Amino acid sequence: ELEQAENMEALSLSGYDEDDAFHGDDVLFPGGYGQLIDGLAKSLDIHFEQIVEKISYGTDRVTVTSNGTNHTAHRVVVTLPLGVLKGGAVGFFPELPDAKLQAIKRLEMGILNKIAMRFPDCFWPESTHFFGMLGDSHRDVMNIVNMTPHVEQPILVALTYGEYARTLEMVTDFEMVSTVLKDLRTIFGSGVPDPTAVAITRWNSDPFALGSYSHIPPGASPEDYDIIEEPVAQRLFFAGEASCRRYPGTVHGAY
Repeated sequence: ELEQAENMEALSLSGYDEDDAFHGDDVLFPGGYGQLIDGLAKSLDIHFEQIVEKISYGTDRVTVTSNGTNHTAHRVVVTLPLGVLKGGAVGFFPELPDAKLQAIKRLEMGILNKIAMRFPDCFWPESTHFFGMLGDSHRDVMNIVNMTPHVEQPILVALTYGEYARTLEMVTDFEMVSTVLKDLRTIFGSGVPDPTAVAITRWNSDPFALGSYSHIPPGASPEDYDIIEEPVAQRLFFAGEASCRRYPGTVHGAY
């Protein structure tokens, strides 16, 4: 459930774990994934704060409309997250082929959120990678990642997924952190201090994401990733994790 970012009843057994293994070590980027973006963006002419409203394509060109302004090109790479494609906030003219629309409809977006907390000092085993607390139900379980070995700071990141993550997005930051602290104080005792800094994601309610990454629900199949990847009229090309059958739900898949 954690890897797929969704509860079991929303996952397809026949489509589960169909992605390929990606060779090499598991690594973290203490400076953030922004380092990759900064490297890829060098020398590119990027227009910021442009909210795309529609993409019109014909036999010889594509017009992208953002903030009421038209941008024309010979070809366009569409990297909209699956959640945005499903939500229909960006219109395509003419409409995308029915096979692609149905594939977009069949695949779903999971939700995995992070609650990052910096504490005055470590009150947990500093070499432990992950820990958590078993409960009466798997519905409200959090996995906690120890970031201390990687960033040399007393930082923990709680991971929530599926319906529980969606529910927590509806509460305040204070309430969300209090939920994590309740678990931590059950594990380590009442002396666990409040965090000195907090950073929280809310991917499900982010209008530019509408979820974290894709998964295969009942009724969908791995072939749907191939359909989403297919170009349209040799003018529209699709990228992003939901267009990569081999490595969906990953940064290397999107790359």
